Amino acid sequence: MQSHIQKTATTKINTLLNKIGDYSISSNYYLSLNHSLLSNLKNKQFKVGLHSNGVNYLLFICTINNKQYTLLINKLSHDIVIIQLQFDELLFNGTLFEGNLYENQFIINDIIYYNGKNIMTYPFLKRELIINDIYTNYYLDDDLIQYKLFINKYFHYCYIKDMV
Repeated sequence: MQSHIQKTATTKINTLLNKIGDYSISSNYYLSLNHSLLSNLKNKQFKVGLHSNGVNYLLFICTINNKQYTLLINKLSHDIVIIQLQFDELLFNGTLFEGNLYENQFIINDIIYYNGKNIMTYPFLKRELIINDIYTNYYLDDDLIQYKLFINKYFHYCYIKDMV
């Protein structure tokens, strides 16, 4: 019975995601730093962020059948968990974050959809500003809620030596 509910929820979520854009849950839209990529960092203006030991997840804020949900979606297994986080109603039109779940902390790395609009093609600096605006103005941190939301910090490559 649970698998039928899971399949139904997954189908509805995929339908919502497809209405907004063509984001693939399983895909990685970032690169891990290695020696061959280091020269690119020196020649271009990139920012880098630290990766936690957490599991890759999506945080999908949406409305299904007129009910608001905050969903964690495992990028590998596609398992979906309903969690409680408090956001402004504006975000429930379809907001999708990519990040890592470490214990009960969701660490935002990027934003893919904002209020039902695909913003993946926006420059990262603009998406980073949107993430910070959401965190500051549209998210309510409540000590009574089990999960906590954080933002990954990004740095110019010249600061990598200070982080290692």
